[in-house]
Amino acid sequence: FNNSLIDINADEPGLYTTPLLIELCFQTAGLWEAGSTGNLGLPHSIGKLQVYRNVINGASIFAEVKPKEINGQLYFDARVIDTKGNVYLDLLNYRTSPQVETPDDQHLMPMKTLVSKKQD
Repeated sequence: FNNSLIDINADEPGLYTTPLLIELCFQTAGLWEAGSTGNLGLPHSIGKLQVYRNVINGASIFAEVKPKEINGQLYFDARVIDTKGNVYLDLLNYRTSPQVETPDDQHLMPMKTLVSKKQD
């Protein structure tokens, strides 16, 4: 057993919640990408990650994702924020690696509907 591993029962909730918040950004960007381009992508790279010290306060959290194009490539800037306006992290210049196979329209339709409603 490796005793130098992080104690997840420590008083630092960020040690074990930060990966979940990053994953929230990945999933939200993935839904947007699938709904707008029809491509499924897996995480490829993150340009910058900034984690802020915030105490979990019981407020609902969500990811805000903004797509952008740089040199013909799709990138995302994302942030995790709660309903009280507290920012938990910023993830800048996140990029995915598109998968070879694309899903059929039946499976993409719910994501396309979400993206089209957001853009209206």
